[in-house]
Amino acid sequence: MLSGGILAATNLGKIPPLLASLQSDLHIGITTAGWIASIFNILGATAGIAAGTLADRVGRRKMLLVGLTALTGGNLLGAFGHSVEMLLVSRSIEGAGYILCMVSFPALIADATAPRHQRITLGLWGATVPLGVMLAMFVAVPISQAVGWRLFWVGLAGACAAFAAIVYLLPPVSGQSSRPQVSLRGLRETFSTGGPALLATSFAFYSFQWFALITWMPILVVRTGTLDAATAGIVAALIVGANILGNLLGSLAVQKGAPRWMLLAIAAATLSLCGFAVFALPLPEPIKYLLAAIGSGLSGVLPPAVYSGVPLYVGQSGNSSAINGSIMQGANLGALLGPPAIAMSFALTNSWTFAGFILLFCGLIGVALALVLRVIESRAIKLAAPVDAASRY
Repeated sequence: MLSGGILAATNLGKIPPLLASLQSDLHIGITTAGWIASIFNILGATAGIAAGTLADRVGRRKMLLVGLTALTGGNLLGAFGHSVEMLLVSRSIEGAGYILCMVSFPALIADATAPRHQRITLGLWGATVPLGVMLAMFVAVPISQAVGWRLFWVGLAGACAAFAAIVYLLPPVSGQSSRPQVSLRGLRETFSTGGPALLATSFAFYSFQWFALITWMPILVVRTGTLDAATAGIVAALIVGANILGNLLGSLAVQKGAPRWMLLAIAAATLSLCGFAVFALPLPEPIKYLLAAIGSGLSGVLPPAVYSGVPLYVGQSGNSSAINGSIMQGANLGALLGPPAIAMSFALTNSWTFAGFILLFCGLIGVALALVLRVIESRAIKLAAPVDAASRY
């Protein structure tokens, strides 16, 4: 299941390194190319909770198969389409498939994992997105140079179809065959505590900062004139790789019972301070690369901390996919707004300095959200001690 999440995330990360090829092949401008990249996140930013609720009601395994099928079809449509409109439609289909996969996978992982191991497996799940994005950044350009971006997308379609076949052929494990009883009343009770909303909002501000950093870091590097675009892309991929190490560290910390709110506060503070230094301070380039990697790496403890908190709020409602959907909605909203916000700040001021202050402000909000979460979760644990008895706050 973790490998399936990585595969799905490659569809998120495949576009940025291929924008130049798409522009040349389809004769499109930078604005249109930006829409091709961002439309993927628009669907996740608006339909995450709805997708999660649908998965809870219809069945997560079925929704996963639908999602993988949509990823397959979207890749094929894009590979054989010869117009901007067709490519936008294909990316919309891929975005729908991605969100269905990403709200279904965590619940299926929880079903297939012994309760004592759920915290670490759900924590490891947080590493799938940066790992898939980094993988796409590394392989998209060389593969496309060798066989063309269209065949690369055909290959991704084949990989998604093969994984769907594996999921279909494997028998459901205990808990996957039964359909949770989802109701509007149950959804209200689940989200009324405020915990799921705080987890999703914290992820949104983290995603805003992280995607802003990894999106514009290559441009920031190229503008200095010391590295070419290809090398700058490798630097960005390595910064993404640091985030994977942070995810693994966060998974270990969660398994050891580290306070969830503290991990969220560390992530917000570190990413904002490092981001501020990278964009706003006149530092030597190697120092900026190092700080970007540190910020990306230590902030990586947030996704496993957030996902490990889902079982605390599920209770008897069976709405885990709905909560995962709200988290994915927050993550996609941050990814959608972060890069253009930084671009607008640069366009207005012709300087990266204001971008640093934006990231610093987001970090302050992230720390405040973590402190509020500390109070809410201390109450939730008293009401659901058997669900998350190993947590210490």
